[in-house]
Amino acid sequence: MKPRHYIALALAFVGTAISMVLLTRPRPLPASECSEVYRRYCDTSGISASYLEDYPLDDSTTIAVTLLQAQDSATWAETVISLCCNNNHNDYTPGEIKLYPIKKANADQLPDSAFKNEYIVISYFYDLTIGIFKVENKDHQKIIIDHYIELLTKKIKDNETNY
Repeated sequence: MKPRHYIALALAFVGTAISMVLLTRPRPLPASECSEVYRRYCDTSGISASYLEDYPLDDSTTIAVTLLQAQDSATWAETVISLCCNNNHNDYTPGEIKLYPIKKANADQLPDSAFKNEYIVISYFYDLTIGIFKVENKDHQKIIIDHYIELLTKKIKDNETNY
C-alpha cells in the first residue's frame, strides 16, 4: 500500500472520530436561554448553578429545572431564605428537606384557577442542594413530589443496608 493511501485512511479515521465526539458531547445552553434564577446565581461565589432544559422525572415527563449547590450550610440557608422566604429569616424553619411552592405573579387574581404555583423549590440539606422546578400543571407538581419521595426512600433503604 502506498503512503498516500495511509494518509487518506488516517484523515478519514480522524474526521470520523472528531464527528463522533462532537455529536455525542452535550451542548451547553447560552445563558440567555436559561432561567432567571440560573442567571442570578451562576456567578455567585459559594454556589454552583446548573440549568437543565429537559430533566426527566419519569418515562414520559420532562421539566425545566435549575439546580443550585452551596459550598457550605450558611450559604445554603441564605439562598433558601432569599428564594423561598423573601429574605425574611423568621419564616425559615430548618429541616433536612423542605418543599416550597412559589406562586405565579398575581396568582390571586387568576380567574378560577385551581393551579396557582409557578415553581416548586425543593431544598435538601444533606447535600446542600436546591432544585427550582418550573411546573406547568398539577400533574407536574405531583410527579415532582413523588420523584423526591422515591429518592428519599431509596436513600433511606441504602443507608439501612450499609449498617
